[in-house]
Amino acid sequence: MIIEGQMIEMKWSVLGKEHYESKGYVFTAYKEKFDVEAKDLMVNSKEVIRYTCDNCGVEDSKQARNLLIKEKHYCSLKCRNAKEPIKQREKKIASPYTYDPATKRYEKECQNCKSKYQVPSYRKDISNYCSESCRRLGMNKQVELNCKHCDKQFIRGLSGMKRNKSKQFFCSSACAASYKTEQSMETKECEYCNELFKSKKKYKQRFCSTKCQSEWQSIYLVGEKANNFNKSLPLNKRNTKCEWCGNSTKIKSPTKYRQITEQGKHIFCSTKCTKQWYSSVWSQSEEWREASRIRQTKFLSEGIFDHTDTAPQKVIDSILTEMNVSYINEYNCKYFAIDNYLIDHNLMIEVMGSYWHCDTRHYNDIAYKRQLKRIMNDRRKKAYIKEQYNINILYLWEEEIMNEPKLCKRLIQKYIENKGLLDNYHSFNFILKDDKVSLSSSITLPYMEMELEIVQSKVTERVKKSTSQKQLDKWITFNCEYCGKETEQLKVRYNKSKTHCCSRACSYARQKQM
Repeated sequence: MIIEGQMIEMKWSVLGKEHYESKGYVFTAYKEKFDVEAKDLMVNSKEVIRYTCDNCGVEDSKQARNLLIKEKHYCSLKCRNAKEPIKQREKKIASPYTYDPATKRYEKECQNCKSKYQVPSYRKDISNYCSESCRRLGMNKQVELNCKHCDKQFIRGLSGMKRNKSKQFFCSSACAASYKTEQSMETKECEYCNELFKSKKKYKQRFCSTKCQSEWQSIYLVGEKANNFNKSLPLNKRNTKCEWCGNSTKIKSPTKYRQITEQGKHIFCSTKCTKQWYSSVWSQSEEWREASRIRQTKFLSEGIFDHTDTAPQKVIDSILTEMNVSYINEYNCKYFAIDNYLIDHNLMIEVMGSYWHCDTRHYNDIAYKRQLKRIMNDRRKKAYIKEQYNINILYLWEEEIMNEPKLCKRLIQKYIENKGLLDNYHSFNFILKDDKVSLSSSITLPYMEMELEIVQSKVTERVKKSTSQKQLDKWITFNCEYCGKETEQLKVRYNKSKTHCCSRACSYARQKQM
C-alpha cells in the first residue's frame, strides 16, 4: 500500500491544472511550485513515491503511474503470486470495460465522439479519447468549423483562429483561393453578342472576347477617330481568306484593300504564312530567279561594291577574260564571298593583298589589328569552303600578280587542267621556268595556315592590347616579394592579400621565411 503523508513537489501546468483543482488545490500561477499528496498525483505521473509490499511488508519505491492504478502493491512477482495465485487472480478480474480475448484489448467509448475504440490493458484506466484530434476537442484546444466556400466541417486550433483577422475560415488553401476569386469576379453582358461572361469587378470590360470588340468597333467606331476601320471600307469587303493556309482573315485598312484589288498584292493572315509562302512559292519561281540574276548583275556592273575592284583584282579579271574563262566576282557562299568563282569548272580563286592579308615576306610580325582580323577570317573561309563545297581555293598574292602576271596565268591554267588539285595553293611557292610552272624548293607558309599559337606569338603587344577585352585600370603590376619576378594581378585580390607573390610556390616559401 502507498505510504500516507508523502508530499511531492510539483509545478502548475496546463495539463495538470484541471486535475489538481478538482482535488481541492488552489491555482496560483503557471510553473509555480506547490506540494501535492502522493495519492492525489495524476495517474500518468512519473514521480517516484514510496509504498509497502502487501505480502512481505518491505518498503520500496516506484513511479506513481505504476501504483495509483492498482489496489494492492507488491515488491516482486514472487510476492504477488504468493498472495494472489494466477487462477484466483483471473477470477477476480472485474472491469467496467469489455475485454476482447482475440485482440487482448479492452473496448472503451470516446468521451468526445462517443465512438468505440480498443486500448491495451495498461491504458484502459487512463485513455479517454480515440484520437489526438478528439483529445484536443475534448480539452477545448480545437474547434469544429464549417468551410466558408464548400461548407465542409474541419478542425482548427484556437491559436490559428485568433491570428485570423478576416474571421473567414477555409478547409484548404484551394478553397480560400476559389472563394477570393469568386468574390472578385462579377457577371457581365457582352454589348455585341449579349452573352454572359465573367470579369473582375475592377476591370471595365465590355465585351466577352476581342472578336466581339473588333466587330463592334467596325460598326460603331468609324470616322477620323477610328483606330482600325472607317466608312471607305465596308464590313462585307473586309472578310477574305489567307492565300497560304486558307484561314479566314480581315483587311484592316482601305489602303491594304486598294493594294490587293488594284496592285495585285497578296494577302496573308500572319507573318509566318508570308515567310512560308515567300520561301516555298515565290523564291522558287523562275520569275524571282530571273529578277535576282538581273539585280546581281546590275550591282556588279554599276560598281556598287567598288571596294572590291582593286588593282590586283583587275589584273586577275583581265587574265580570266583573256583565257575565255567565265567567272563571277564576289560569289556569295552564304557566310563568305569569293573573289572569283569559275562557273564552268566549279573552282575558286582568292586575290590576296600584301597588306590586308599580311604577306609573311613583308611582315615578320602582325602589326595591325585589321591584319589579325583578316587572317582569322581567311582561316574560317578556307575551312568552310572545304567542308561545304569540297574545293581547294587558289590564292594569288599581290606581288606575283603585279610583277609576274604570266606566272599567275600559267598557275590558273594548271589549276583548271588538274581540276583544282595542286601541290601547293599559294602563288609565292611557285616559279616560272621555260614558260612552265613548277613548285619552288623553299616553301613559305602564310599566317593563315600556321598554328594558332605561332600566329599569337607573332602579334605585337600594341595589337594585343587593342584586341584584348581586359580592363587595364583594374589590374596592378608588382614585383614578387620572394623571387623579384614582375607580375600582374587584379587590384581586388592584391588589396586582400597580405603577401604579394607571383605563384603559390613563392607564397609558401615567403610564409616559411616569415
